[in-house]
Amino acid sequence: MCNKNLAEISNRTERKTEVGSRHKYLYLVTLFLISGMQLSAQDLIQNGDFEYPITDKLSMEVQGANAIPGWISETPLLMVNHLRLFPYSNYQSILLQHAPEQEPYIRQEFVSKEAGTVAISFALAASRMENGRLRVLVDGNPVGRWYYSDFWTQDNTILTDHMDWRVINVPQFYLEAGKHTLEFKMDACEIVSDNQGDKRDMIEGFLLDDVKLTLEPEKQYTGIPLLDSLAGQWVETKTLTGYPALSNFLGSVKSSKCLGAFRTDFLYGEGLVHPAGTFKVRDSVVFSQQSKWFPYQIINRSNHQGVEYTSTMRLIVGKSAVLMDVSLKNKGEVEIDFPLTMDLVEGVLGTTNQINPVITKGTNNYAYAFANNEPVAIRTVQKRTEVAWEIKLKPGEQKHISYVVYMDDDSQRAKSKAKQIANSFDTSFKQVKTDWENQWHDVFTPGNKSYSGHLPIFETTDKNLYEIYYLSIASMLQCQFNNVYPTLDTVFATNNEWARSVGYFWEMGQFADIYALLEPKGMKQEILMWFNLNVDHGNALNYRNGQIAGHWYAVNNYQIFKAIDSYIRINQDFNFLKEKHNGKTVMEHLYGHATAWEKRFNSEYGLADYGDNPWSFFETNPDYIHLVPAMNAQNVWMLRQMAAYNEHYGDGKRAVDLRDKAAKLAEAVKSLYVPGEGVWKVKYPNGHTIVSRHSYDFFTIGKTMTEDLSLSMKQEMVTFVEDELLSTSNFMRAMSLKDHAALNSDRSDHGPVGCYIGWPPMTIQAIAKFGEFRKARNLMSNFRDAFVESGMGQAIEFLTPIGSSERINRIGDRAGASFLIVGANFANAIIDGLMGYMPEIDGEFKPYMSDSQRFFKASLKNVRYGNKSYEFKTSSTGVNIVNP
Repeated sequence: MCNKNLAEISNRTERKTEVGSRHKYLYLVTLFLISGMQLSAQDLIQNGDFEYPITDKLSMEVQGANAIPGWISETPLLMVNHLRLFPYSNYQSILLQHAPEQEPYIRQEFVSKEAGTVAISFALAASRMENGRLRVLVDGNPVGRWYYSDFWTQDNTILTDHMDWRVINVPQFYLEAGKHTLEFKMDACEIVSDNQGDKRDMIEGFLLDDVKLTLEPEKQYTGIPLLDSLAGQWVETKTLTGYPALSNFLGSVKSSKCLGAFRTDFLYGEGLVHPAGTFKVRDSVVFSQQSKWFPYQIINRSNHQGVEYTSTMRLIVGKSAVLMDVSLKNKGEVEIDFPLTMDLVEGVLGTTNQINPVITKGTNNYAYAFANNEPVAIRTVQKRTEVAWEIKLKPGEQKHISYVVYMDDDSQRAKSKAKQIANSFDTSFKQVKTDWENQWHDVFTPGNKSYSGHLPIFETTDKNLYEIYYLSIASMLQCQFNNVYPTLDTVFATNNEWARSVGYFWEMGQFADIYALLEPKGMKQEILMWFNLNVDHGNALNYRNGQIAGHWYAVNNYQIFKAIDSYIRINQDFNFLKEKHNGKTVMEHLYGHATAWEKRFNSEYGLADYGDNPWSFFETNPDYIHLVPAMNAQNVWMLRQMAAYNEHYGDGKRAVDLRDKAAKLAEAVKSLYVPGEGVWKVKYPNGHTIVSRHSYDFFTIGKTMTEDLSLSMKQEMVTFVEDELLSTSNFMRAMSLKDHAALNSDRSDHGPVGCYIGWPPMTIQAIAKFGEFRKARNLMSNFRDAFVESGMGQAIEFLTPIGSSERINRIGDRAGASFLIVGANFANAIIDGLMGYMPEIDGEFKPYMSDSQRFFKASLKNVRYGNKSYEFKTSSTGVNIVNP
């Protein structure tokens, strides 16, 4: 690519000769092309600024496949000059010119001397377009797609002389050593049609400039990362839609836009609706300006009236206690003094002792104890209780306000506990991190004291894969609760906020492989509880009383079957099939779930009808009802799995009939496919159909009916994901913007403005099952960019902050919780999707498609299968198992 210093030299030389000495310019460019790789070993392409040939006209058509040094093209290209139309960099840019029935492209061959992570960036503009798409390909494989409508409206680009440039960063990906190609291709281009009289020098198409391709050499990421390395980024608090939360294996606390304030919604009792701990200076609220989440703490900071505030909140593990440390530092050059107040928990003040106030709300008592800088006053103002200080700070001086809030149904006990913790505040504060680190290492340690199993250690040269694997597991731990329910010692509730007392079958089925690896004992206990439930009357297990909860979901039978199947296969507990519970063997329970669809069977169309209530599906999509393809595909998979169980561990008499039903149902599902589009139709009882452009059909059918899909169907389905679901913010939407229900589905989990956290990793699993490991790996690596504020909440939504033209990813608040157990699906997608850990019903144990290249270096250590542990390791030819 063009070296900036050299380009500046050539530009100065050209100005001195008034654009006359073209031989000297050509000499400089040629010199650069010869020596460019020596100037920077990381630069892998040549002439990224398109600075030759040169023209004094607005544009000049470039003829010949090699007319632009370093680049190849056999389609119409224009070099665009700086005289009227300013390129992004230096003097010229290249135009992929609109040409009917052609796809303009420009391509360059380059050599990477070593393997590593590649970063591609370029400047992009558009002129006189209404629509169009630019694709970037490496070795013929797409690494990015950008639509005209992602950046501009027609008003932005209708005039030739006015360009609106955008800098594009292609999601990073792994590249092996050797010869490669980089290609830019424009397709689906639609040009503005108008009545302009002078059509000379019309610039129509996409403009490219300042192309860079750099390589970061391989680095091995090994061992279990420190919790601090999994922290989120510092984010502007005003960009958050939901504030970060913490859990302590007992409950959770949520932070606030007010610095130091928190909500104890789900830590103790009924919790708080309004935040407590808001600081004010002369009735002016100190708002948090920046926030950073760690697995064990949340830090907020702000500058307010010359004082730098930093609040750090931690929860004592297993106790209903919040620890808060707030520092105040004078950033000015003169001494300042000011009154400072802090709101306490809402409720009735039970004591006027400013050192240890107790607030009562219903049966809950909130006891405060200050470890230093005790307040000088406590008062009730309009049913609100606050404490106050008179703060004096010399220039550069820093003070701390540290306190404990302990919650209990006994006020005296709460007060005593709070004071006890406050007397050793620093020790308790440090112990929180130590306890989390110990728990964290137990997750990956065979024979640990916290779990009946363990998870594999993942090591790789891909930093993004490494981080997203461990971040997803750390997020899952935010949904773990210990010794709080009479039925289970350790439970992974659906989320750490509003659903912490229930386990939805929907999530448990998705979470099943991780659950089976980490906590098989607890998982089996939970499965036994399911056998006592009527799953047609709800969608979740209430851990408090062991009863069914919620409303019916169409996925109940599939997710329960899937969870039991994962437990049995991974733990090799095939004897479990013969155990009898609630009057049936486990084998009979499985058969009941596998055939439950038959009571909903529509014989006219050969499919199960799941009714007309959207709340039985995705809640937000009013049209995704009745004879849904994905729900029927799940039945195909269950029938085949059941046939295998019956064949290997039963009498074998049902196997043929089950497989026959599966084959017929699979054909009925395939009749709903839309050829050429990669999507599926939903059928209604009256025979009408609507085209559904939803991710759930893609990955569910892709995972459950892989063997039934033709190669062209798989390719078209993947193209649908790439073209309609992937977002410009390196994540994906649940529903395509082209779905006719898109305008009626604005929730961020199941609609087009974001995505439920379980869908992206399952999309990757489906792509991997198609054998598209390069695409699956690149997608997973790119998704790492979505998690900037904390871990895996219920949904990621796409937002465009005021004053910005780029979308950002944020955890959606209206869709649900700060953390969801199915965030662990990202780790699972690496374990089974990319690394191929899929134990079979017949006990066969080898990686899925073991002879297919994975396109990254990695190993899974301590992969448990039954009572033994193995190592999975990628190679240039696939995945190998290293025996214990």
